[in-house]
Amino acid sequence: MVVGVTYLLTSEVSFSLWFFYWFVKFQFLAAYASGFMPNTLPQALMAEGKTFVHFQRMGAFIGYVGIVLWIGREHFKHIALRAFGRARATPGEKNEALSYPVAFWGFMLSTAFILVWSVVAGIRLDLAIVLWLFTLVMFIALSRLIVEAGLLLITPSWMPMGVLGQMFNSGPGTWLSPANGIVPANFLQSAFVADPRSFSMPNFLQSFKLAHDHKIPSRPLFALIFAVIAITFAMSCWMRIRLGYENGALSLQSWYFVKVGAQLPAWFTNDLYKGVQTASWTNSLWLGLGAVMTWVLMIARSRFAWFPLHPIGFLMSLTWAMHQVWFSILMGWACKVLITRFGGNDTYRKTTPFFLGLILGDITMMLFWMGIDGWQDRRGHHLTPD
Repeated sequence: MVVGVTYLLTSEVSFSLWFFYWFVKFQFLAAYASGFMPNTLPQALMAEGKTFVHFQRMGAFIGYVGIVLWIGREHFKHIALRAFGRARATPGEKNEALSYPVAFWGFMLSTAFILVWSVVAGIRLDLAIVLWLFTLVMFIALSRLIVEAGLLLITPSWMPMGVLGQMFNSGPGTWLSPANGIVPANFLQSAFVADPRSFSMPNFLQSFKLAHDHKIPSRPLFALIFAVIAITFAMSCWMRIRLGYENGALSLQSWYFVKVGAQLPAWFTNDLYKGVQTASWTNSLWLGLGAVMTWVLMIARSRFAWFPLHPIGFLMSLTWAMHQVWFSILMGWACKVLITRFGGNDTYRKTTPFFLGLILGDITMMLFWMGIDGWQDRRGHHLTPD
């Protein structure tokens, strides 16, 4: 499936995805060869890599979101002016799922609700603001990444509380102390931020893009999506509790109910309560370097038509997802480059059905074995990268 999807991506994006995976690997080699032995982050801080690479990637997220917001600054300014009655609606606004004032104040009220919930749960207000600001940066970047790169599997491999602990230290007497609410903060980030393999924002973006292309009214579509989310959320909560009581956690999926997923809040809290041994001001330098590298990549690709790299690859570089699919991405990229190089665009169009068949075949295989498992009452088969 990944080979097939990669074949449909632009060569710039697919090349960058596997190139930056190895770019980070070679950073490790250079670090060890020069005598720099970077410490690994505590397991509970959710960093799949060394400290300096972890903060480069975090800086890349911040830099990338900063670029997205800067590019859209005039549009966001217009939305704010509309919300305060300082600007008139444009003709295109009538085609939006929500009017700009409703969207603006809805976002503000939702943010206020999240912050009030966090404070009531025991998190100090300034910590709650930083926690959810980092989370917003993560989700904006991942949404753009999924929509633009077509990735089937994404993991950020960093957590807001872990980043804060590495930069400012933690434990009694520090800003990240039990008195300031690191325990409820870790529970909330474990529930809403950790391992976001699927969240709704990319689905909204892709759905409304398809609706726009096919002239489907966006407001009825929005109402339908909202109803589906509400029903699904209620059913999921009910089924999760029901399955736990009727079958017991030990008989359910072990990662979520027994092993890593169930232990994340305790891991996060334990690591931060003891204090982060590798906390250092130099982490801020690595974070800044990651942001600068992202800006340089964006400037280069906007100024030079021949520039082959996209910052999306840097954002995903050394994550769990790329560990699983980098070679499949390499194969898909190589197939596309060789076919277009020696066969031209006509050959590319003629071979596209084959690669679409790889995607459809993989999905068909999954559905087939899900049917067999349901018939035979079997469970626990991994039909996606694991």
